[in-house]
Amino acid sequence: MTETKYPGETEELLHHLDSWPHLHIERGTDCGILRMRDRVVGTLNLAMHALSVSVPPDAVGPMLESDSLLRRTTDGVSVHVADIESRAAAEALVRRRVDLERFAWQRRVASP
Repeated sequence: MTETKYPGETEELLHHLDSWPHLHIERGTDCGILRMRDRVVGTLNLAMHALSVSVPPDAVGPMLESDSLLRRTTDGVSVHVADIESRAAAEALVRRRVDLERFAWQRRVASP
């Protein structure tokens, strides 16, 4: 008899992020590297159930204010993905990071 494995929240997150048009995921045995073009924007550690996203220093504060599940790291923000709520927080974090990358040129043009 074949045992059915139900994906955990990190696997669900990885599967969902893999469908995003501006994000490419390099899958490893126990992690996924999140890339936009040639830039690594984050890592999803499946063994530790943790998403780490590199975020420019000026964007860390606003991201941390948006969700109490997010934590500051040395190079950005992380979240422990353990349930549906934290998976949603992780997804929102990646979305904000992708938007930062996609629209960076507009911020540079708008700056005085």
